[in-house]
Amino acid sequence: MSTLAKDKLADLVMLPLPVMREITLALQDALEEKEDMEAVLEARAALASGEEEALEWEEVKKELGL
Repeated sequence: MSTLAKDKLADLVMLPLPVMREITLALQDALEEKEDMEAVLEARAALASGEEEALEWEEVKKELGL
């Protein structure tokens, strides 16, 4: 863990528990959003490079039984 991260964590643990929970949940949401965005960027890159191929919406619905 970096020094900056350790310092921020030390500050965080000094906060009241409800505030710590709020910050922790916000960080978790932000991390999930970042992971989702990275997955989207990877998928777009795979499509652009020809590594992956897009499916037609009708084909997707058929595969899902919709």
